[in-house]
Formats: sequence, structure tokens, C-alpha cells
Amino acid sequence: MSILKSGNKILGLLLVLAFVAVVGLVLPSAASAGSGKWTKMDCPTEKGISAVWGSSSSDVFAVAGGNIILHYDGTSWTSTPAPEGAVGLRDIWGSSGNDVFAIGNNWKTDKGIILHYDGISWSLMDHPIDIGDHGYTKAIWGSAGNDVFIGTETGGYIFHYNGSTWKQMYQVPPSPFGYGDEVNGIWGSSSSDVFVVTALGFIYHYDGSNWSKMFKCTDEYGEGIFLFDVWGSSGSDVFVGGYCGSIFHYDGEEWRRMDTPVNSPEGEDRYELFTDIWGSSPSDLFVLAICNWQCENEYTVILHYNGTSWSAMEIPEEASKYLNDVWGSSAHDVFVVGRAGTILHYDGPAAVDYTLTVNVDPAGSGTVELDPPGGTYPAGTIVTLAAYAAEGYAFDHWSGDLSGSANPAAITMDANKNVTAHFVPALPDLTITALNLPADVYKGSPVTVNATVYNSGKAGAESFSVAIYVYTGDSATLVDTKSVSSLAYGSGTDVDFTWTPAAAGQVTLKAIADSGNAITELNETNNELTKETTVTEKSVMNISPADKTVTVGETFTLDVVVTPAVVIAGAQFDLSFDPSVMEVTYVAEGNLLKQGVTSTYFQAGVIDNPNGKLTGVAGAITTPGAEVSGAGTFATVTFKAKAQGSTNLALSNVVVGNKAGQAVAVAVTGGSVAVTAPSPGGGGGGGGGAIPSTPVEQVNPGEVPVAGPPTEVGISFLDLPAGHWAREVIEFMAAKGFLKGYPDGTCRPDQPGNQGGICGYAGARAGASGSSRRSYLHRRSAGRLALPGHRQRFPPRPGQGLQRQHLRPR
Repeated sequence: MSILKSGNKILGLLLVLAFVAVVGLVLPSAASAGSGKWTKMDCPTEKGISAVWGSSSSDVFAVAGGNIILHYDGTSWTSTPAPEGAVGLRDIWGSSGNDVFAIGNNWKTDKGIILHYDGISWSLMDHPIDIGDHGYTKAIWGSAGNDVFIGTETGGYIFHYNGSTWKQMYQVPPSPFGYGDEVNGIWGSSSSDVFVVTALGFIYHYDGSNWSKMFKCTDEYGEGIFLFDVWGSSGSDVFVGGYCGSIFHYDGEEWRRMDTPVNSPEGEDRYELFTDIWGSSPSDLFVLAICNWQCENEYTVILHYNGTSWSAMEIPEEASKYLNDVWGSSAHDVFVVGRAGTILHYDGPAAVDYTLTVNVDPAGSGTVELDPPGGTYPAGTIVTLAAYAAEGYAFDHWSGDLSGSANPAAITMDANKNVTAHFVPALPDLTITALNLPADVYKGSPVTVNATVYNSGKAGAESFSVAIYVYTGDSATLVDTKSVSSLAYGSGTDVDFTWTPAAAGQVTLKAIADSGNAITELNETNNELTKETTVTEKSVMNISPADKTVTVGETFTLDVVVTPAVVIAGAQFDLSFDPSVMEVTYVAEGNLLKQGVTSTYFQAGVIDNPNGKLTGVAGAITTPGAEVSGAGTFATVTFKAKAQGSTNLALSNVVVGNKAGQAVAVAVTGGSVAVTAPSPGGGGGGGGGAIPSTPVEQVNPGEVPVAGPPTEVGISFLDLPAGHWAREVIEFMAAKGFLKGYPDGTCRPDQPGNQGGICGYAGARAGASGSSRRSYLHRRSAGRLALPGHRQRFPPRPGQGLQRQHLRPR
């Protein structure tokens, strides 16, 4: 053995010892072997023995001959007469060797008998059980010395002892024909989990407060089966024996009839009655079975259940064939009693040697050492297997009768075993174990895709790459490739990618570890992981135009536009800006929600110019069930430039919703405005502007606000070139509350009353007078003129100016 190998072995043993120290594990040794046979014990009486119970293997009690109490001290049995009047003893139970109860019946006094042993002597207990009223005492069991239950036959009564007095507790219901049921067996896992079986085939349960009918055991004709006894290893592992060779099992959820030598397909109804049950575990059950005429000379047999199958056990020839009760302290200490002073003892299964065969795969890839060495072991021996890899290999896992990858590992020899140690080349093995991204993915919105790479191989991985691809149909697009410098075996790392979906629809993401095939791996086919996701489009709210340049004093408008990705029915937003550069003067509803809709609601919001805010602009469709899907202007906001500078326009508190009031995903884009100085000689749209020789056509009409609340009507005008004097004329006349002149906007000084109107003002501003100077107002513009405080629109009247008397309040 090499030094390295010796060191590995020592290390392995140290790991095992450390594990034992940490978890407090006590490694079991092989159980002491028995003879595997039942032997007849010497008994001081030849009378029939009814029941047996003990507190340990050296403290066992039995009742016999109606009035005899037997005791076994681990060496021999002795006999003690019961107190005077104590006759007809038939069952025994105790909470300890100093707290034992025995029950019987005195036919002469017509009273039940309850005896108690305090560790020194037996004495009669006071109780209310009357044979004539309640029936004969039949079964006894308790969870403690102050929680003892007795059942009676004929009457089906249950009595309870609380540590000081016996009281009637419950009576199982009688048969439909009026005769009483019988309590034949009692057992429980605790004071609040007690089972009772009866002659009519019923199983009753006590939960610590109430008794209830739990189950009825029936034969193939639906008739109740006579039940004899009940025992369990826990509240979810309970066995009941009865007539017709029946054993029923409860697993904590339901009762099920078991396959026994009686009702299995190959059985021939050999065992008729299962009268008594005891076990050391769910896989070590002893049952007394009365055999029918097919059993030759036998009458009672002992059946054993190993958790899988049943078998009949041999009993001594000299033993009585009539057996009554079974009890044990362990699998290696079981007592059976019966007629004619029969006491049988079972000391456990006989010693068995088992063989452990060890293989290595592939051949020459390593070795396995056994502790203890050898290969053949007594039953129950625990063998530790330690695998050592040859150069260039690493231990991977066990197979056969040992599984997992723990090394060293232990196995219990309870049968012949065959184990194979598997070794693999000492190489890395990269896998993608997880591919995560947000649940909601939107076109054009970046998301983080996280790939978890794990090295499940047997060696560390040097530098390698991880790639993410997006598949749309058969088309693949590389998202990005990231490098990982190294990854130790048995460890993992997360790699993040940023992906901006270019189109909506169903796509598949694929992550590939070692996408460049830079390293050799144990498995080159497990490097990929895919995940499907759906990319959806967001509705968009943006400012249009996104960037605008205006001059100081200019009034201008911007639209808040919504482009829906799904049908919508409402929207809202807040807007912020630099109040030193510009201010909001008016907010109007756009056409977004009016597309084919009969009615809408619009809230113009609150203008807070000192703080540069417009808040609470909202609108909704009020036509029931209506929605819109086309893009449009949600709101038009009118501004006035105050001073040179620039400002960002930020949209916030943005919600776009459907008709159910649910918000839909929305992308938000703001804008910016630059305010410049007026052109030289102009300013604010007044003086010195070049005058076209022909009237200027109407282009991009807008709204010019007037003094007063935002709800007052603005003035429609031509968006003439910056600095054109006609704009200031309109603003001036509108501010004065009147506009004298002709609807087509021409200046005619030869007509009465015009010298002080447009002509006089325009001439003074333009430095000229006379009919050669025109205001250059398009005739349709004058038709849309409206003055502050008035809703009335004034149509053009050829040949007649708009006079003050034409104005009417709204």
C-alpha cells in the first residue's frame, strides 16, 4: 500500500469518526444471534395459561388456572396464588414491574375481578364492573398507570382507570338484533390514540376525548368478521386479527386486508382464526393462528411476518397445540403461553453469514477496501467501503446494493450483497442548471438573463465561455458571450447577460457552457439549457415633437401621444419642466380616446407654473365597453417661452389602462425645449419683419392663449415666420377685446373707420401707410377669431368689418 493510499484511508476513517461525533450516531453491531427455534420452558403449573406480559426480559408475568400468577426473573418461573376471591383470571398488563394489573371474573359473586401488583404484593381493587350488567372482563391495556382501559364481552363496555377510581367510559353499540357486542382486544399508541376491536367486526377509536366507529371488517359477503386482537408498532402501523384467516392493517390513512397464507392465491384456507398478535417492529410480527382440519394434528400455529411474507414457525413436539397469548421484550425474547402449563420462548433468528462481493468499473480505474476486511460477515455486521481512484480517475458513485456518491460508505449485511464502485476520468463537466429572466419581457426594453453554470465533473475547469442565443423559429441570434476564468468541480457560478428584444412574439433562449469547446469534459452533450418566453410590446407615451426650439415670448404647443400595444380605454400623466424657461398656459384633450367613441371624460389637470409642474392630466372613455387601439394625441399642452435656456420635459405617474381598469405596460419618453433670443430687430413677433408680397398661406394653426383663466377660449392664428409683425397685431387686438378691419385682412384706409384699426396700427409698426401695406392675414383666419370671454365664432362677412357691436357674451 502506498503512503498516499494509506493517507487517504486514514482520512476516510477520520471523516467517518467526525461524522459520528457531530451527529451523535451510534453504529449498531450485529444483533446477538439466537437459535432460530422455539423452546419449551419449565413451568411450575400444568394448568392452562391465559395471558403473558412483562416489563423486561427478566420481569415477565402470566396468569394461569384462573387464580395463579406466574413470574419469570430471567432464570426461572415461579408461582404465586392470587388473593382470595380472585378467580377466572384471563388477561394481564402493566406500566412497569411495580404497577401491574390482572383481570378476571368471579362467577359465584357475579363480579369482575381486577388485581393490582405494586412490586410487593397483589391486591383486589374496587370497581363497578358487574357481570350481569356489564359482561365478563376480557381485555386490558393502558398507556400509563393512571390511564388504563378494560373491555368486557357480552355487554361491550369500556371502563377507565384514572389512577384513583374505575368508571364506566363507553359502551360499543349493540347489534341491529339487540344483542350486545363484545370488546375482545385493546391497544393504543398513546392516551389519545386507542383502538378497540369487537366480535361484530368493528374497530373503534378513542382520540382522547371521544370514541368513534372507525371501520368494519367484513368477509366476501359483507358480513362482519369476528375480531380477536389488536396490536401496533405505532399509530400508523396497526394490525388486527380475526376470523376467516383475516388480518387487517392500518397505515395511518386507511384499513386494508392483508394477504396471508389463508387468503393468498396459493392458500387453501389452512389458518382459520388469528387470535393474538405481537411484534417487535412492522417487519417482525408474531401471530397465533388456529388451524382448520387441513393442518393434520396441529391446532394452533405461530405465524411470522417479516414485512414481506408470512411463514409458519416450528414449535416443540411436547408443547401444547392450544396456544393463547404472545408477548416479547424484543425480537430475541418472545414468549407464547397456552394450555397445560405451556410456555414457549423464542431467542431470535439463528446466526447467518452473508457474502459481500465488490466490483470496480471500469477495470483498473481504482480499488475498494473493506472494514472489517474479509468479504463474509455475520448477519447484522456493518461494513465500511472506501474507494480509491487510480491516477487519472476519480470516484463517481456506487451501484448495486449500495447507492449514492458518499465515500467512504457503510452497508449492513442482512443478506448477500453485491456492490460496484464506479470511477470516471478526472475531467470537468459543465452544465447549465438554471436560466432565469423576468416574467414580463417587452420589445425594446433591456432585461437581465441569468445563467447558472455548474461543474459536476471530477476536476476544475480552466477558462471557458458562456453564450446566450435567441431563437425565433429557425433563426438564431447571438445575444452575448461572457468568459469565466475558472470553475472548481462541485461548484457553480452565475453569469449575467443583457438582452434587448428586437421583436414581439414567442422566442427560445439557449445558454451554452463552453460554447467555444475550449476544454475537454466528461460529457460533451449536457452543456445546453433552453427556456421559452414571450416578448410583448409596450404601449408608448411620448412627447411630440421630442425636441423643439422656440424664441423668447413665443407661444407653442406640444402633444402627449399614446401608441397602444393593446386596446385601451384611458390614460393619465404628470409633466415637469423648468419654470424659469417656460410656463404652461393651456391643456386640451386630443383625439386618442375619441376614435369611433361617442363620449369621453377629460381632466386638464392642475397647472403649477411656479414649481414647473402639470399634474393630474387624465382621460377615459365613458362609452360603455368601448376601447381604442389606434395611436393618437392624448393631450395638447400649450406653453409660452419666458427666457432663454433649455429644459427637459419629464413625464411621470404615467398610467395607460384598459376598460377593466387594469394598467397595461407602457414605455415613457420625455422631450426637451430650447428657448432662444428673438431675431435682431424683431422680438416677440413684432416690428421690422420682412413682409411677403402676397398673403401668407395658413400653416400649422395653433392656439394663442389670452388673459384670464385657462378655460377661456384662445385665438386661432397663422403660425407665421418668427418675427412677423402680423402675429403681434392679432395678439394686441385680441388683448384689447376688439379687432377692426375686414375679414380678408386687407387694410383699406379709404373706407371710413379703418384709420384707427389694422391699417393705422400696421402702418405705424411697418413704417408705412396706405393700401399698399397689407396685414397678410389669411381670410380663413379671421373667420376663426374668438375674443376673451366669448365662445361665439364670427364668420367672414364680405364688405363689412368686425365691429365691437358684433361681440356677444356667451
